Amino acid sequence: MVVTVVELLIRKGAEEAFLAAYRDASQHVLAVGCRTLRLVRSSSDPRRFLVIGEWDSVDDPSAVFQGSDGFVRWREAVSEFFAEPPFVDQGVQLHCETVPVSPDGPASADRAEEAGAADQPAAANVTTAATTFADN
Repeated sequence: MVVTVVELLIRKGAEEAFLAAYRDASQHVLAVGCRTLRLVRSSSDPRRFLVIGEWDSVDDPSAVFQGSDGFVRWREAVSEFFAEPPFVDQGVQLHCETVPVSPDGPASADRAEEAGAADQPAAANVTTAATTFADN
């Protein structure tokens, strides 16, 4: 799994407009082969965001995505909000752990077994968490 991390600094006062544009623009990234896409907002600087994407191969984020119409559409939708050029880094995922997610929050191992969540693949739990986050 290849992971890209894009650090964005958004112009002061444009954070909410960026969030609205990002929600629509993220679909262009997912349509071009990105497996998962997360948007994380800094708690110490509300203008700073991380976009974390997971891809199948090293070529997907650079050669495939950056050469696509999806990349052009994504940039057109969100770049007007950038206070500076994005910082982009890429790496290979070495380890990942997830905790089963329930409507009441992270489940303990006992509660996960009771709810049947222990038998679900971890990816289903991550998707649930990401969907919940995106809908808020």
